[in-house]
Amino acid sequence: MSLLEKYLAGFQLRSRKPTFEPGTRVSVFITGQDGTDLVARVGDSKIRITDAPVEYLNDRVLVEIDEFDDNDHVAEGTFIEKVGESSF
Repeated sequence: MSLLEKYLAGFQLRSRKPTFEPGTRVSVFITGQDGTDLVARVGDSKIRITDAPVEYLNDRVLVEIDEFDDNDHVAEGTFIEKVGESSF
């Protein structure tokens, strides 16, 4: 392995449109509302969160991903618990 290969080992670029696997739990900030669902945005991907109390808008929550649409980069997730306060 060359010095350059050692230096770049594990290097990868972050995506503007991350994908999520069903069953994955992620910690996100709720940034808005879409109808009755609260919404979190991770890069250009959007997570609609069902059953999250509206008073958690702008707070960090734990969400379990139920499904993810690779074409539109939109996930459906279920609220698990509040894990942090607002960053604003």
